Amino acid sequence: MTQPPDDWSDAGLTAELRAQLEEGAEEARRSAATFEHRRAADQLISAYQAGQAGCPEGYAVVAAAVDWEQAGIGRARPHRPISRTALRVLFGRHLEQLRPGQPVTAGDWERGLAWALEERVPREPLFGIDRRLLDPDGPAGLALLIRCCWSGEEGFDPSAALVDHARDTSYQLASATWRFILDQLRPDEAFQVGQAAQDQGNVEVARAAWTIAMQASDAEVHTRWVRLPADSYDELAEHDPEGTQTLRQLQTSWPLRRLYYPDVRSQAACNLAVLSAQAGEVDAAKALYRWVVDRGHLDLGPAAMIALGRLCARQGRVEEAWAWLQYAVGTQHPEYAPAAAAELATALAGDGGQPAARAALERLRTASNPQLAARAAYLLGTLLSEWGEDEAAARAALEQAATSGIATVAPAAMVNLGVLLARHDDPGQVAWFARAVDTGDSEIAPYAALYLASWYHEQGDLDRTRDAYQQAIGHEHSDASPRAAYLLGCLQHGQGQVEEAWAAWQQALDARHPRYSVLAATELGDLLMRRRNWQHAKAAWEQASQQPTLDALAAVQLAQVCDDWGQPALAEAIYQRVINSGDVEGGHVAALGLGFLYESRKAKGNVARARALYQRVTDSQHPTASPMAARRLASLNRRTGFGQPRRRRSTADG
Repeated sequence: MTQPPDDWSDAGLTAELRAQLEEGAEEARRSAATFEHRRAADQLISAYQAGQAGCPEGYAVVAAAVDWEQAGIGRARPHRPISRTALRVLFGRHLEQLRPGQPVTAGDWERGLAWALEERVPREPLFGIDRRLLDPDGPAGLALLIRCCWSGEEGFDPSAALVDHARDTSYQLASATWRFILDQLRPDEAFQVGQAAQDQGNVEVARAAWTIAMQASDAEVHTRWVRLPADSYDELAEHDPEGTQTLRQLQTSWPLRRLYYPDVRSQAACNLAVLSAQAGEVDAAKALYRWVVDRGHLDLGPAAMIALGRLCARQGRVEEAWAWLQYAVGTQHPEYAPAAAAELATALAGDGGQPAARAALERLRTASNPQLAARAAYLLGTLLSEWGEDEAAARAALEQAATSGIATVAPAAMVNLGVLLARHDDPGQVAWFARAVDTGDSEIAPYAALYLASWYHEQGDLDRTRDAYQQAIGHEHSDASPRAAYLLGCLQHGQGQVEEAWAAWQQALDARHPRYSVLAATELGDLLMRRRNWQHAKAAWEQASQQPTLDALAAVQLAQVCDDWGQPALAEAIYQRVINSGDVEGGHVAALGLGFLYESRKAKGNVARARALYQRVTDSQHPTASPMAARRLASLNRRTGFGQPRRRRSTADG
């Protein structure tokens, strides 16, 4: 019998086993740290909440410090803790709310401050909650309020646990507190205060704070600018000199000479412009965006140009909108220039006609900026394909985009190229769909797999069809994957693979897709009912009917199957939900189906309900449902004698 070793050291461990043990120990330390952090935070929050009744003076002190952080000043850099003077002012306001009608005294302040500074969470056991507690000479525990020093003056910070708790509970500051904060505000804190106010839904305070930031000097908001070497920028492209000549005379030309970091003032101006546009103050918004353009920021400038194009279009100033979008394209910004090109093409196609849009995109697809050229080629190919014009040119443009190597454009171009070829049953579509699948793009690849599955299914290659559906499902895409799972279930059921179909339809059902989950439930329930598995069939139908959103026509199909299998109550509930949704197409069909259901059931009052539904659908003048409802209503009235004159009784009848 083997005896255990006397030496229990780890000298005999292999390197692999030692690494596994060390990794496990590190994971245990992280778990312990997380647990201790949560435990300490819960204790601090509980102590703070208990103070509202137990020590309102202390609660008011801590609440005042939390207000300072929630106002956004705590997010600004350099961080400024609340001063003793500011803390005392906000403390007084909180205490007056907690003790209406009672005066606030100096004794209240001293008592509350002492309570807030009291250490409540012991040092041990502790795993990384606060570095100061790891210092042997540090505090013995955590407090609700921490005394600190800032610029030689006394300051106070609330516990981070309380700040997080206030944010998670959507805590909002009072109007008087916001006014006090604005009076205390420094320009380098104004932007963050505006963000905090907007997060709390206080637009007026956000506007006031961002105005302070915008109107400050660069030095006051710690913004610096650096001159970059000329070769770090793409050349400024001139695509339409005539169209932009007037604009260039009125506006400062786009400099591309300097980079502001961080450009708080331009960001504040953009935020103010958004607020002005939302309030209908279009001219004010345009003036703010022009200020950003004139400032010449590398990123925000092109974004402001696009926004100006949209605002001008809203005002009906079409040519000015085109000029701004052309100007944004000319910056050759890697993100905003392609976006501007897309908007410009749409605007030109809508207002200037297809030739103007095509001419603009033909110029842009030759740009030196690869992102811009690829985007323009993709847009040109897509538009030509949609218009049904010059398919050879459309194919050439899409091939340029597909082979560009630009990840944001190439996969979609491959799919569109495959669709273009599929119109003529060109087998070349398979190669482009397969290339799109191979990109692994989370948005495009699953749809490309669906196209592949459709092609293989038409060719009778069911194995490859199944594989393509599995590829689409594997991406876990919110739309394409449930669709693929539903179609895979239909394929497998048609091949007699009942268990596999059950699993695929259940997967589609669990995805909670408005259409394909409902269709999967319809098929799955019918399958289970035929196998006399009534319990699971009804569970599948109920699961689908209780989804947050339902495709109206798919839900009508589900209700019809439920009714066919003797589940009228569930069918009625589904029909009624579709009717209540207000769906224009599905609502009429659901009302007609519910009328059928009521007419077939002999319960008291059902005939009247059916008649009312048929009349409602008839009056809607729906092209297909209304004639059917009118015929059913007439038939129902004849059978029930409704609306027919009664036959007068003969005197001979007695």
